[in-house]
This record gives sequence, C-alpha cells and structure tokens, in this order.
Amino acid sequence: MYEDQTPNWVQVKSKVLSFTKECSLRMRGKMWGDLYDFQVLSSFCIKCIPVLNKMVKECFFKFSGINQILICCDGAANGNPGQAGVGFIGRDYEGRYVGATSGGLGISTNYVAEVMTLIIAGEWAVRSGFMDVCLSLDSKAMIMALLQIRYFGL
Repeated sequence: MYEDQTPNWVQVKSKVLSFTKECSLRMRGKMWGDLYDFQVLSSFCIKCIPVLNKMVKECFFKFSGINQILICCDGAANGNPGQAGVGFIGRDYEGRYVGATSGGLGISTNYVAEVMTLIIAGEWAVRSGFMDVCLSLDSKAMIMALLQIRYFGL
C-alpha cells in the first residue's frame, strides 16, 4: 500500500497536530476549566476555549407530615418524542429512604413520560400500603392536569 515506504511518525504527528489546531476554530463546545482539560487542549496547541461556568444552586425541600410519604418523581424524553424514562424516590417524614424505582419507556414524549411516572409511583405507593402521599413534580403541565382532575372530580 505504501510501496515499501516506512511512515515518518514525526511527520504524521505534526500533520495531526496542525490539522487539529486549524480545526479548533470550528469547535463550539466549552471546557469545564479544570487542569485536565487545559492539558489536553494545550497539547494540541489550542487556546481560547470558553469555560463552562459551574454554578452551585442551593435547593430546599420540606419533608412530608407525620405518617406521610414524600414521592419525588420525574419523567423525561431525550427528544420529543425520543427515548424516555421514568423514576421516583419515596421518603418518609424523617427523610429516610422508603423505596425507589426507575426504568425506560421506549420512544415517548416528555408529557407521556411524566404521566407514566405518576402512574408508576401511585401504583407503587398503593402496593406498598402508603395511603397518605405527597407528590413532588417539576412539570407545570402535569401539576395543572392534576389540579383540573381534582377540581372537576374526574
């Protein structure tokens, strides 16, 4: 293939480095700003990559009342529709772990994933004997749907 020529590894390495450096203008990603990222990029002679800022957000939640179970649940799809999954965790009024589950749904929308999460979490609570349950959701559409069901008595 190379007509009995021995490749010059110094020349190959130089071509790869120069090609990578030239193509770095098209890079759209950001680095985390740690030492490892900097070392990798500097070995390719790449400079001026934007740093992804890390922002620490403090969040609080209140544990449920006595003899009540708090179920934090979420469903998501990678794309809409796309590969979807569900998951939840149940905690008692002192914050102790009571149970959790997660799983895949196949191809679904975000809304259907949220609905399925509530159904799965509700079935788990009933099967486990928990009748006083507090649900924590992050989907405004799902909360509005639940309020309409409660309001209209559906």
